[in-house]
Amino acid sequence: MECIDVYLNTSRKTPVSFWANTSGNDIIYRYIKEADATMRQEFEILSSGDYIEKPMKESLTYREMDQINHVYSFL
Repeated sequence: MECIDVYLNTSRKTPVSFWANTSGNDIIYRYIKEADATMRQEFEILSSGDYIEKPMKESLTYREMDQINHVYSFL
């Protein structure tokens, strides 16, 4: 992994963002557009800094990310 290589092979010992700006937010916009009223309310709660409890799928494939019912696992 590139981040581990940097840590092991240089004097830099602080984390570096390797994934920043590697993709767009299109999937998030699509989730918001497809959300029902309950999910939109939950998104509002999350965006206000509060929290909700939801079950999560630990192993999520790229194909499953397209399914809105996996939105909380994706986030």
